Amino acid sequence: MKKIFEHIEYARVGHYQSILESAGLRVHVKNLCASIATGELPFTQMYPELWVVDDSDYQRALDILRPYHLHEFPIGADWRCPECGEEVAGTFEECWNCQSPRPLEHSACPKCANQAGGTPPEADQQQPAATTRLPSQSR
Repeated sequence: MKKIFEHIEYARVGHYQSILESAGLRVHVKNLCASIATGELPFTQMYPELWVVDDSDYQRALDILRPYHLHEFPIGADWRCPECGEEVAGTFEECWNCQSPRPLEHSACPKCANQAGGTPPEADQQQPAATTRLPSQSR
């Protein structure tokens, strides 16, 4: 068994678990209820951990998770919903009021904005993904 991922949020570990299990890999989550030991153990030893059961599946699991783990979520400019006229923050891809999708010209995705004739958001508006621990390929 090899550890492939750990994170303070179980939701992310559980999401990656679902992705790998959907791909047919056997995985195991450790430290699921370790929070009861808070104060007795260092907090970093209580993070939920995702382990690949078969060592031979380790590289495949890394390859499967890499697109999810390295994804950056760009933030576009605030936009006005064309359906209901509500002002929507640039972090949202759909209107919070009527659930209409963001028009392509206001997309946070530079490729989509260019296809619609808009301009891509500035690089300084992009937020990097949260720091997590995914082993490097060299391990």
